[in-house]
Amino acid sequence: MIQLPVFEAPRAIVQTGRVRIRRARIGDMSAVEPIINHFAGRGLMLPRSQEQLTRLFREFTVAVDEANNILGCGALRVYSPTLAEITSLAVEEGVSGQGIGRRIVDRLIEEGRSLKLQTLFALTLREGFFHKLGFSSVDRATFPLKIWADCRSCPKLHACDEIAVAIDITQLPERIR
Repeated sequence: MIQLPVFEAPRAIVQTGRVRIRRARIGDMSAVEPIINHFAGRGLMLPRSQEQLTRLFREFTVAVDEANNILGCGALRVYSPTLAEITSLAVEEGVSGQGIGRRIVDRLIEEGRSLKLQTLFALTLREGFFHKLGFSSVDRATFPLKIWADCRSCPKLHACDEIAVAIDITQLPERIR
């Protein structure tokens, strides 16, 4: 499930001088877990245990400040040789609205291109964010692999309020650097 909600950071001060977007490291997952589970507690994304995140860390990209504090995260989950989902997208409240979510999505698009994928999709309650990045709203049923893999165990399965958005990344100009 994709969200770009705000995170109520436990830190008093969030350093935002220079933000870097990079591949997650296994040690980052201890800082990613409370961000994801904060939103999961509000029903905005699926919860993830430390064990799950440790297994999935290779899917993640993170935004870090100069002190290497995690400011945001997102993951690219591959479903087929042509299809992947942007998932677990979240940015801390102290840096929300500064373009960090967009930069994470751009990096995930770049990763999808390097994998020679064609379509990226997300399930979100904030479709406007994705529309600004070139995604279009589509029918959730377009992604049966997602529904079979994840949605069947979601507590919102029969009352899902998320909107599916997708983009053909083979048609995009390069916009990341």
